[in-house]
This record gives sequence, C-alpha cells and structure tokens, in this order.
Amino acid sequence: MVALVCRDHFVQNYDQCGKDVCHRLTTELQTKEAAMQLSIWLWETHNDVNKRLISEAAHRNGRQVFAVEEKASQWPTEKMCITCWGLDGSFDDRMVYLFLKKSYWYDVS
Repeated sequence: MVALVCRDHFVQNYDQCGKDVCHRLTTELQTKEAAMQLSIWLWETHNDVNKRLISEAAHRNGRQVFAVEEKASQWPTEKMCITCWGLDGSFDDRMVYLFLKKSYWYDVS
C-alpha cells in the first residue's frame, strides 16, 4: 500500500511539473546536461519527500519541525559530502551530481 502511495505522489509531482521538470528535462536525453538534470531532479524529489515525511510526523505529534530535523532529512549529509553543501547551507547541484555519479555509476575507465 505504501508503495502505491509513493508511486502516486511521484507521478503526480511529475505530471504537475514539480521542480520544473517539464522544462528541465528535454527530449534530447543524450546530452550530459540532460543526464545531470534528470539525476538532480530525482535527488531533489527524494529530498522533498524526506522533508514532507518529517513534517507529517511532527504534525502527528502536535509540534513544528525543528531546523536540525529538516537538515538531517536531506541527503547527502554534510558528513557524507562536505563539498555538496555551500556555506549558506544550500546544496551545490554540480557537486551533488558528482557525488551521485561517484556513488551510483559504474566506472568503466
């Protein structure tokens, strides 16, 4: 049941152009930029789900989400990838993409 809810949220997010996916992903998926945009969009969507779940859990307990909880829900953590995080606490998309490649792509070289 949970998988169906997750799937439905994901499809709804995509269909409603969540995170500007309809403009970020072109039909020319052969380019490196398109591959990066797809990866970053999936990662951003994942982090949004984490934030939403933390918020829903806090709401069920009758409280607000603490900033430290919200930051902890984001992936990768600073400990995992210090270069992925900017000094202002935001993510550096290019560094996150390199982290994703290093973590998930098979290196054929």
